[in-house]
Amino acid sequence: MINKKKLIFIFFFLITTLVYTQNEKVIVDSSGIIIVKEENEKYLDQSVWSCIINDENQNFIASKQIKNNQKTITFLYPNDFTNSSINTGYYNVTLKKNEKIIYNNQLYFNLNPKGKYKLYSYPLKINMKEIRGEIIDVYYFESELKKHIIIRSLSQEKRIYFYYLIDKTIINVHTDLFNIISLSSIINPIIITDLNNDNSPEVTFKYKSNSHDKIVLFNTSEKFICRKYKEEINYSDALNVIKNIFFKQHLLNEITKISE
Repeated sequence: MINKKKLIFIFFFLITTLVYTQNEKVIVDSSGIIIVKEENEKYLDQSVWSCIINDENQNFIASKQIKNNQKTITFLYPNDFTNSSINTGYYNVTLKKNEKIIYNNQLYFNLNPKGKYKLYSYPLKINMKEIRGEIIDVYYFESELKKHIIIRSLSQEKRIYFYYLIDKTIINVHTDLFNIISLSSIINPIIITDLNNDNSPEVTFKYKSNSHDKIVLFNTSEKFICRKYKEEINYSDALNVIKNIFFKQHLLNEITKISE
């Protein structure tokens, strides 16, 4: 007959196994982001995760190994998958942990999100001593009670400047050496988004430096950069932080469009 101590041990083991197998939470966003996390903010156990995404025509597969002290694992479609292109539509998403299916669902991916805010040409003359170079163009958009202004300028030193102002105060700026031959490339649309739905807009610029295709994303306090030279893509280290995953997905998708 099993004594009380053994019963307690068996009960504890069953409960632990049950919690362990139910502790992994899968989050899928329509922008093509798939996140696996430990629901109680603990570390994921070391295992191999595979993500299979398929439409009516083909399958896309990516696999990743969990490392020590890792709380989340992410898959970004299409960037983590080979032989895939950016297409909006319905996909079947399957997640496997050590070949065991953990998640399966059909989802709609909108991989070409439209800007959330309407951008207008700024009608007034800008006269600010902080703005360097000759102003190329000025735009504005509004969010709640704030007015956002975007200024692009070129200096005699062949540098391009991007200024982001809120209520006429400069809150972010980016500058770089610029390939003057590709001046027309900066006419590419400026993208205004709210990727993480926090009611704080992001501003995205595209341009060509002397050697790279580049995309810069501003928000009210940070700046993220994604670069492409030939087939090599690199980006700001801060984009690897899980809270910036929406910015990372957006910039990788946009840099892919430039190269096409």
